[in-house]
Amino acid sequence: MRMVGMEGVFVAVTGVVLGSIASIGIVVPVSLKRLDSVVPAGSPLIYAATAGPAVLLTLSATLLPAWRATRGQPAESAVAIE
Repeated sequence: MRMVGMEGVFVAVTGVVLGSIASIGIVVPVSLKRLDSVVPAGSPLIYAATAGPAVLLTLSATLLPAWRATRGQPAESAVAIE
């Protein structure tokens, strides 16, 4: 579970970082055009309200199936998968 959790954190952080980089490509030009500033007008809470649930969804999508697969006997889990 620890390995799956670390993998989930890595995927979540990578997704948030790459998503942030991709969004900068549109947010900065629009902000420069409308506000004459590189910094957008919105609150930083908007970013947190987007990134937070993304991390939670990623971790739940990795940890819940891993927990379900490892909670029984190994032979029973193998039969359930097939």
